Amino acid sequence: MAKRPSVPWSVSGDVTVSATKFLVSASPSTRWLVAIGVAIAIVALSVVPGKPEPGDNAFVWAVAKTPTLLQKSMHVVVYGAFTLVLAWALTASRRSLAVAGLIATALAVTFGAFLEAAQLYVPGRFGNLYDIGLNGAGALAGLLAVISLHKQHVQRHPRNHADR
Repeated sequence: MAKRPSVPWSVSGDVTVSATKFLVSASPSTRWLVAIGVAIAIVALSVVPGKPEPGDNAFVWAVAKTPTLLQKSMHVVVYGAFTLVLAWALTASRRSLAVAGLIATALAVTFGAFLEAAQLYVPGRFGNLYDIGLNGAGALAGLLAVISLHKQHVQRHPRNHADR
């Protein structure tokens, strides 16, 4: 019987190893390009008008018609992921994961607050403190994930952290 070719989206140890290898070995510029890409995506979602007008594209209509509960949940998910990506980019400059996590959290919360303020000038959008709180909750969830990853790293590589 012929061997089936593996596909990049298959679930196997090889894919996990490849993903881990990429995360660890990615250059600083690659890490920052990913972080900037995530930031651009957040900006794009944040400045879409809340009230679609005839002639607007399908993306504007889809964002405007997204249920409120899903929109609010996405604040937490997106800012948690953003914090993780920022921490990953910050570790490229040899910062410890813990310090990178704290800096990433502060950057994500500040970024979210600025975008909420910007929404005050977007038709049909309303920046508010509640959304800033949700962004902050997501950033804190991202920080907790960074702390968890840091603890796992210390447990796997105790010699690298013996003097800290």
